[in-house]
Amino acid sequence: MIGEQSETATPNKRRHVAPIGASLDKKLLAYAITGAAGIGMLAAPAGAEVVYTPADIPIGVNAGWIPLDLNADGTVDFYFNNVYAGPFIGDLGGHASYMSVFAPSVNGNGVGAVTVKGCPEAVAMPSGAVVNSKRPFQWGADIFAEAGSYGSRGFGCGLWRRTHDAFLGFKFLISGETHYGWAHLNTNGVPTILGYAYQTIANGPIKTFTTPDKNVAAGSLGALAKWKTAK
Repeated sequence: MIGEQSETATPNKRRHVAPIGASLDKKLLAYAITGAAGIGMLAAPAGAEVVYTPADIPIGVNAGWIPLDLNADGTVDFYFNNVYAGPFIGDLGGHASYMSVFAPSVNGNGVGAVTVKGCPEAVAMPSGAVVNSKRPFQWGADIFAEAGSYGSRGFGCGLWRRTHDAFLGFKFLISGETHYGWAHLNTNGVPTILGYAYQTIANGPIKTFTTPDKNVAAGSLGALAKWKTAK
């Protein structure tokens, strides 16, 4: 489902770092100290910091490749593509529609995805999901895809066909080391990237969130990681 199209520049965004005051709940802190009494936790590394970027990036139909630079270092980490083709002449109204995400030619970058009936499908994660080394990643995947024609059954695939608001998990390289991140997408109407984040510590986990000041940003309930917002 992935083909060559012209690159579309990321909309301009003002970026600045705004430290957020941390106020840990006493029960949560006690939970972290005691180690949750037999429940395995994903401890955040010392000095871990999650960088979150609010966004409003549309992924328009046939708008070309939409780039995403998770850590704002000037290197595109992933591309999105939203394509519609049809009706096809001679096929009684045949059509194809798909939205894909893939890593450019950076060995080691990957999208959280699983293979279902031969189709690489991007996993739609809820708020509070953990992105880490235990998740499966692929070079590229379909967010949704369907094709068919009048009079024929056609086909459809993509875990995102069951939801309109979820998160994509990523792994990507910074200075040769693996980092984890995510993008928050809403696919109702014009698909839009609503925000994205990454963990600054190599191999450190990260938890998805919609409202940073009401969620623990790193990958465990007991994480003491800081986070900051970039605009």
